[in-house]
Formats: sequence, structure tokens, C-alpha cells
Amino acid sequence: MSEADTRVDDTDPDALRQLLERAGRRPEPPVEIRDAVYLSTLVAWQDSTRRRRNVRLTAWALAASVVGVAIVLALMWRAPGGELGAVVATSDGPAGISLRIGETLDLSSQSGRVLELTSGQQLRLASGSRLRFVASDRARLEAGRVYFASQDGPDRPLRLDTPLGTVSDVGTRYSVELSPRDLRVRVRDGRVRVNTSAQITEADSGVELRFDATGQEVGRRPVARHGDDWRWVDALAPPMALDGRPLLDVLEQIAYESGRQLSFADTTLRGECERIELHGPVLDLSLGDRLFAVLVTTGFEAVENGDMILIRRRTMAPP
Repeated sequence: MSEADTRVDDTDPDALRQLLERAGRRPEPPVEIRDAVYLSTLVAWQDSTRRRRNVRLTAWALAASVVGVAIVLALMWRAPGGELGAVVATSDGPAGISLRIGETLDLSSQSGRVLELTSGQQLRLASGSRLRFVASDRARLEAGRVYFASQDGPDRPLRLDTPLGTVSDVGTRYSVELSPRDLRVRVRDGRVRVNTSAQITEADSGVELRFDATGQEVGRRPVARHGDDWRWVDALAPPMALDGRPLLDVLEQIAYESGRQLSFADTTLRGECERIELHGPVLDLSLGDRLFAVLVTTGFEAVENGDMILIRRRTMAPP
């Protein structure tokens, strides 16, 4: 095609249309490139959302600083001997906040929060919850829902008091839901003990207990370790670091967080996933999107079936 053929009068829309028709349709990009572009867009959106949230938090902090001295004096509780009993810091925001013994975290009009205890334990509180630490190893849920996670079974387990009874762990993950009518305890892993004014009850993984307003156990049923009962918990999963970690390590963390088992389609895949080192930003996505994000640039894909995540070699779409 000569230069004269490609020269277009940019004031003539028909001439431009004819040129585009002669150029023809561009070839579709490979599926790997398309997925990578999608992932980049997803991460960019995530960063933009996090920046907007941080701006809102900064604005709130500036407004609060106007009366900061009065608020701090009102909230701080001095332990015996005059020392401040700091017990927990939130992972919400780059610096988080510190809670002190005797202070109440009230989420009546706020979104959910994640609390990282100095002991390494974790609490996730749903929106509308109200929690107060009465000691370094004891908290009181006054309203709402809380999820507790502890992998190692610490020497001093956290006791979670409610108006209907006390829940304690034996190295586990569980949720507690308090309403004016009843108390529900769901065990995701391990074992819990519930001590009410009426009885002492224990339950293992995969069990939900329900107690009435008098503390009597009025229901016990099997509960899945993933699914609708845990969606609010999974939505509060802290951001996940990727850079420098083996793919296998990240896949196991995603499976653990979602209450499922990780399996591989053949015996060689596990070793391959262990040798792949990931690089990229911290992922602040849903658990399902995290699974896609860490696999999109590899030759693997995930098949989610019930309580199982199966990793297999990617099946390429037909051209």
C-alpha cells in the first residue's frame, strides 16, 4: 500500500472509515497476556481503593486531633502500678491504632476491623460489634460477631466473655455471634469450651452450638468450614504479602484462610509450586480473587469443589 493510499483527509469521516476497513481486525492477544492485563487492572483498582480509604482515615484522624488530648485521657485506663496495659493493635491502615485494657472498641456505625493481638492471636469483628478488653487474655463481646484465630494453642488462651457465657479456645478458629435472643458458637478448627451459668459445653471442628438467653444449650448442628456462614469472616481477611514467597506457601495460606484443603492433580505439581517464587504487590482482594491473582501468570489453574481446592495444569482455551 503506497503512501498515497494511506493518506487520509481527517475532515472526511468516510475516508477514515474506509481506511479502518482496509486495515482489518487486529488479532486477539494470547490468553496469558489478557489475564495479566486483567490482573494489573485489578491490582491498580485495589491500590486506588486503598488510597481513598487511607485519605478518609487521615481526614478522620485530623479531625480527631482537635480534641485528641481529651479523648486520650477519657479512654486510657491505668493498670496497677501506673503502667498502661496495651494489649492489641489493629491492622486497619498503615499504622493502626492501639487499644488498652478497659477500652471499648465500638463498631456500631463503622465497618469491620481486624485486631492483631500481641500474643499472635487474631480477632475479626463484624460491623455493628462492640468489644472490650478486661485483661490481656480476656475480652467481653457486648454485641455483634467476632471471629477468633489461633494456630499454635497459646499457653494463655484468650477467654471471650458474653452476657450468656464464656468461650475459650484450645488452639482453634471459631466465631461467636451474640443477639438478644441467643448465642451461637461455630468451630472452624480445633476445639472450644463454652461455660455458661447453666452448663459447661465443648465442641470440635465442624460444629455449631446455640444457647438461649438462660445459657442452656438448645441446638447443636454440623457446620461447614467454608461457605455462607464464614463469608463475613473471609471478607475481613488481612492483606496478603506475595513478594519473595513460594507459590505453594501462598496457596496453602489461601486454602487455610477459606477453611478448605489444598490438593494437586498429579504428584509433580506440588514440587513445582514450591519452586516458583512470586513477586508482586500486597493483595487486598477477596479470597477468591487472590486465588486467581497468584495463578494467572503461572501455568496452573484452580478448581474449587466443596471443601477442596484442586490445583492442576491450565487447560488452554481453543483458538
